[in-house]
Amino acid sequence: MIDACIRSVGEPQIERCLLSAKDQVIPFSNIIHVDGIVPEVEALRTLLKQVRSEWMMLIDGDMILYDYAVIIAQDHIGRGKDDSVVEYQFGLYDQFIKRVINSCRVSKVKAIKSAKLKDWMGCDLNIVRTMEDKGMKCIKLWKSKIPVVIGTHFENPDDFQIFVRYYHAGVLRTPNTMELLSGLYESTKDMKYNFAMKALTYGLNKKYKEYPGSRDVNHDKKEFEKFKEWVQ
Repeated sequence: MIDACIRSVGEPQIERCLLSAKDQVIPFSNIIHVDGIVPEVEALRTLLKQVRSEWMMLIDGDMILYDYAVIIAQDHIGRGKDDSVVEYQFGLYDQFIKRVINSCRVSKVKAIKSAKLKDWMGCDLNIVRTMEDKGMKCIKLWKSKIPVVIGTHFENPDDFQIFVRYYHAGVLRTPNTMELLSGLYESTKDMKYNFAMKALTYGLNKKYKEYPGSRDVNHDKKEFEKFKEWVQ
């Protein structure tokens, strides 16, 4: 009923991610994994060609599912009586910023295929907006009064992961990010938050037009080398 669609670019969490997908109390109908395909939108296109079920759970390589994730997803799908609902957005507990975020989507495959996949940084968000513009509904369970959480995100990230996340946040001028990181650093004195603030500042110094489009690990690796020179 639900295929696990996993896309990765060498995240240090990927083995735990794959194991968590395999160790579900109720198994996925199929587990599809693509690695190293960039940009992100091309990885999604590759996954869609292999999906066999009506629904798919899109999983990034830094997500680790709880063993009841499929049970929760199937329960919500089974309860749904509104045919216009094509996606359920579940929360993940982000270990880095210590809060629930929206990162795990269970989507009707036909609806995803009907959305135009643009090659730009926010391609996942673009898909959701396209579906909603067509009258389809995406249920934001991570925003519920009691958020529905089905896994964790960003456990023990390496320096490159932290750089990419906050470099992107800087380029996109994501609001309140510096305030959040500063608060975490003040409360924990953990230098990884200081590192993240430097990556954010580096991104803020970039112009959006300098970014090549959707997230591209090859571009990010080049920027990471420039960043290491910049902080010295």
